[in-house]
Amino acid sequence: MSAPVSTTKHLNERLDFVGLVGEERAALVRARPTISASLDAALDKFYAKATAIPETAKFFASDAHVKSAKSRQVRHWDQIASGEFDDKYVEAVTAIGKTHARLGLEPRWYIGGYALIMESIIKAVVEKHLEGFLYRKKAKDITVEVTAIMKAAFVDMDYAISVYLDALQEQRAIGDAERKVLSAQQDEALSALDRSLTGLANGDLTAKLGAALAPQF
Repeated sequence: MSAPVSTTKHLNERLDFVGLVGEERAALVRARPTISASLDAALDKFYAKATAIPETAKFFASDAHVKSAKSRQVRHWDQIASGEFDDKYVEAVTAIGKTHARLGLEPRWYIGGYALIMESIIKAVVEKHLEGFLYRKKAKDITVEVTAIMKAAFVDMDYAISVYLDALQEQRAIGDAERKVLSAQQDEALSALDRSLTGLANGDLTAKLGAALAPQF
């Protein structure tokens, strides 16, 4: 089943905005073998931390569950590194997003997980391009600086998204409260009207709407 045109359009807008097209897409594909080779250690590090923290450990029922999740992560990263952001990619990301929503996984843990995995991938890519004894220290220094910048950006993004989601929740809460008040006012107005109409139906021509109703009624 192909992804909706609007979904594909939104994805292409994202890719265009960050510049992941042309030369950069080709660079991603060139890095695919290095990314694949780094995933085992990267995911081991991620799941070791994820299963040690109560907030995320609750999502894993057993070692077999972790192994299955890791396998899916490997396939997803291979899809990313292929540079093919097609219907298959959209379907995979959609499934991931819906699963996280169903489980109630907060974005901060998802974003934090990406930071940990990216650290290992960046380290592998830098070391590949700076192989040899003479470049070893330089590779380490570059890796530390790049991953520090990347982690700072991820944390900043996480915090901003969390504030945004909290603000949306507050707005929903206010909206729900206002709807409840309006519903109660409407019920009160209908009850008053019903009493008056019942009085008229019973021959009481002096029946009035005497209740103090909300202004809109």
